[in-house]
Amino acid sequence: MKFVELKKSLSTLQRAYVISGDDRFLCYNALEQIEKACNLTLADMNKVVLTNPSADDIITSANMYPCGDA
Repeated sequence: MKFVELKKSLSTLQRAYVISGDDRFLCYNALEQIEKACNLTLADMNKVVLTNPSADDIITSANMYPCGDA
């Protein structure tokens, strides 16, 4: 989806997002919008950042229960 469509689509969150593009500002802005839409109360404990993950890493992270958030 295009960046301009992101805010409208965040009314229903998806399980995972892939952010890509050449404009780093837009990528980081998209990440901030997604994090705000998640409304995490304990972001340090409930946010997982994966760099160059394997399929097993993604599956393991997606199957973890949140701590203090629904």
